[in-house]
Parts: sequence; C-alpha cells; structure tokens
Amino acid sequence: MDLERVAGAVAPVDVEAVEAELARYLAGEDVEKPWRIETVGQADWAMMHVADARDKARDYDDQIELWEEAKARMMRASEWLEDRLAEWAVQNRTERIKSQQLAHGTVRTARHKAKPTVVDEDAVIEWAERICPRAVKVTKRFLISEIDAEWRIGEVAVGFRAIHKATGEVEEVPTAHPTAEWSDQWSRVKARLGEDWSVSVITEAAVLDVHNEIVPGVTITPERVTATVTPLGV
Repeated sequence: MDLERVAGAVAPVDVEAVEAELARYLAGEDVEKPWRIETVGQADWAMMHVADARDKARDYDDQIELWEEAKARMMRASEWLEDRLAEWAVQNRTERIKSQQLAHGTVRTARHKAKPTVVDEDAVIEWAERICPRAVKVTKRFLISEIDAEWRIGEVAVGFRAIHKATGEVEEVPTAHPTAEWSDQWSRVKARLGEDWSVSVITEAAVLDVHNEIVPGVTITPERVTATVTPLGV
C-alpha cells in the first residue's frame, strides 16, 4: 500500500485533466468549475509546476532581449534614414514641389506656423494672474489622506424584508433613500403591515460622515486576503 498517497502527502492529481484545463485557460476559454487543490501533496505538485513554468519563461528572456535589441537597432536605423530624407525634402521644398514622390514611397513636407510654447508654467501663471486671470485654471483635487477622522464605514438601510408569520410570504419594502437612521422607517413599515409580519432591515456598507450621513461619490473596497506564490529557489 502506498501510505504516502493514502495520507495525501503525494498529490493524487489527474495530470491529463489538469493539463487539458490549463490549455483551455491559456486559449482564453472559460472553465465553469476549475480544478481545486485539496491536499498538501496537490499543492506541492502545483508549486513544482509553477517553478518549472517560471524556469521555462526565463529561458526565453535572453532570446527576447536579443530580438528586442535587434529590433531597436533596426528602428534606430530607420529613424536615422528618415531624418536624412526629411532634411533632403525640406531643403528641396518649393511652393510648387511640397512632396517628393519616390519609387519606394513619398516624403511629404508641411509648413507649420510659429506658435508660443510654455516652457516655465509657474512664470507664465504669475504673469497671467496679473494681466489675464481668465487664462489661469484652478484645479480642485480631493485628498483622501486628509479626511480619515471625518468619516467611517458603517451600515445603512436600503430596504426592509417582511415575512408573514403564518404563511411565510415574503415582501421587500425599499427605503426612500439609503440611511443610517432607519428605526423610524422600520416602525412605520411594521405598523403598516401589522403584528402578523416579522420585519427586518436590509443593510449594506457605506461611508458615513460625522453626522451619520452618507458621503457621496465614494465606494468601499472590501477587505480581502491575498497570497504570494514563491517557488523554492526562485
């Protein structure tokens, strides 16, 4: 008996199935129920293949760098020759001849009118504030780091769920607007439906200010736990 396999130390992995699923993933296909790691052995099998995949990826680095360097040299050569063509075309431009038609392509020239270019924005802003204030645009920006003490994450009511005590019938009642102060609305819903109904509040997380009002224009990124995979020797 293979005690290690029985104990789960060695991964009982259906390699063909996992590799077929990986191939579908690499092809951009959706997998409804992807393979899940269930044992330490399976986890180590996956880690071994992560290391192998990264090693193979690194094998391409030198080749890619060589190709990229060669491509960059060709692009620099092209740019240098383009500069020479542009220089030649500009020198030979006349009002009648604005383009040079060659057997392997065309060099077109264009006249660009002189225009001001800002090279010191602080200096020109200082001048404009005195001479032409309408040319100065003030941009407002919200600094989230400055407001931590002025808001908090809390729960607001977005509706109420009523369940009939005898029949189990469910009715959902929306609020006029989400609010952290929901007790009065809950009482009104309870009074309208009567004692035969059990009423609970439906809440969701929101950002509230010091007045318990919802802060507009802000969403909440849920808390999450992440993991980093580091194969041995990588």
